[in-house]
Amino acid sequence: MASKIILVTSTVLDAARCMRDLRATALAVQGHDGSLRGIVSEQDLIKRCFLKGLSAATTTVEAVMTRSVEFVTESDARSDIGAVQKRLAEMGVKHMPMVADEPDDNGVLRVVGCLDILSVSALVRDRAVQNMGVVGRLGQQLVSSLGAMLGIQAAKADAAAGSAGQGVSSAGAAMAGQAAGTGSLLIPHDAEVRAVAAAMAAAGTTAVVMHDPTDSAIVTGIVTARDIVTKILAADTGAHADAAAAAAAAAAAAEEAAFMRAMTFDPIMAVERTASLTAVLDEMQRRKFR
Repeated sequence: MASKIILVTSTVLDAARCMRDLRATALAVQGHDGSLRGIVSEQDLIKRCFLKGLSAATTTVEAVMTRSVEFVTESDARSDIGAVQKRLAEMGVKHMPMVADEPDDNGVLRVVGCLDILSVSALVRDRAVQNMGVVGRLGQQLVSSLGAMLGIQAAKADAAAGSAGQGVSSAGAAMAGQAAGTGSLLIPHDAEVRAVAAAMAAAGTTAVVMHDPTDSAIVTGIVTARDIVTKILAADTGAHADAAAAAAAAAAAAEEAAFMRAMTFDPIMAVERTASLTAVLDEMQRRKFR
């Protein structure tokens, strides 16, 4: 299995392709001496490279990564996973580098990976535990500790929604919490890719809904951080040309209309704002959505 660790001297293009191939949202970054230097996420690549118009082929991971991050060992997580999850939520982070007991399992502990275990279906949950490698070894202690983390997220969502009655039992409250930042989550599909990425960054979200330019009620697709990383930053265009050609190709892609390359058409899952959040999470887990 390929490692979710990348060197500081690797390029953003290398990182984007690694994320694409591993279906990862973040990578642990280490130096040539083996020391942990930080973490690089999809958001880091988008905000610090793509939105600044830098070349993914020449910009290094070291230039865009998040430095001096905290990390957790598997032993620490197994002894007090509740504290680890609560800290993730309080810090507002979705990833944390993890040093495992088995070197091949070193990588990133993800909130989403933890949520894969928390399913309203015991059968699905048990299968997820068995298939999660390191996290699977953390066992039921992890499942029981997620309540604290979700409680913190619930409070944030309720505050943003401004309605205690709605609570986190509804998808609407969770969506309101997500939209607490500035920026729109509904964008015409002919907007430039760079503008879509900027809207994501402004709203503090990893996905925006695209609509028909002539009628905002007609949803045509969705653009996620993964779409931008895998379809734009990790694209082969200009990969074997010189730095100037690669930069020009990336700039051209950033100015394309979102529906030309970045957008995922016709999302196969839509929910009502009043839908149960646990039902939504279970359906997302079943479809392997993030």
